[in-house]
Amino acid sequence: MNTNINLYQRLASIGINVNSENTLYVFSDIELTLILAIKNISDDKRLLGLILSWVKIHGDKINIERLSKISGNKAPPWLGLIALFGICCKQYRWKKIVSRPDTLLTNGNPDTNKARAKLKGEEEWSKGSGYLIPKGSESITDKYVLAPEQLAKINKHYKNKLIYGPNWRADIATAIESGAKNPYQVAKICHCSYEPAHRVYKDFITAGIIAKTG
Repeated sequence: MNTNINLYQRLASIGINVNSENTLYVFSDIELTLILAIKNISDDKRLLGLILSWVKIHGDKINIERLSKISGNKAPPWLGLIALFGICCKQYRWKKIVSRPDTLLTNGNPDTNKARAKLKGEEEWSKGSGYLIPKGSESITDKYVLAPEQLAKINKHYKNKLIYGPNWRADIATAIESGAKNPYQVAKICHCSYEPAHRVYKDFITAGIIAKTG
């Protein structure tokens, strides 16, 4: 899973409709891409609506435990809102990472959004959460995101999630297919412990998908 690609190239590579002059990267890491995008919401207002649009369609394919590990000990502040929206979309595994921000967060000018919320109200899924999201302030629409069958054609990580489920095996399989040479490299790429990396790597050798070394 190549890390030397920019954010918009990553977003396009997981099926989000953004302008990117770079070619799509077939092994673009979905959980890593989402965390990088979430960390940049404060600098790019458009990202929140794009992420929410993606989660609406594909959020049930996320390995929530892995997403949490990639986010680190201090999760990016906007991750809690993404989790709340996932739950609103009946993707209940997001409950594991629901959190409140330390201070009120809103996407854009606070005074403008407070006035807008007073006039139109707040989104039901964010009300009382510590995130101020006025109704209709975020453009959440399917047109920004590829459908599952389309995304499976351009992203190996997503395809493996469809095959294996939203779990570590899908992530480990993708790392192996992208060129990881041993279980240590797999574990580092996947942010998982050595044991599952070794077990799945051995399964791939047994299945004849990769050659036995040493």
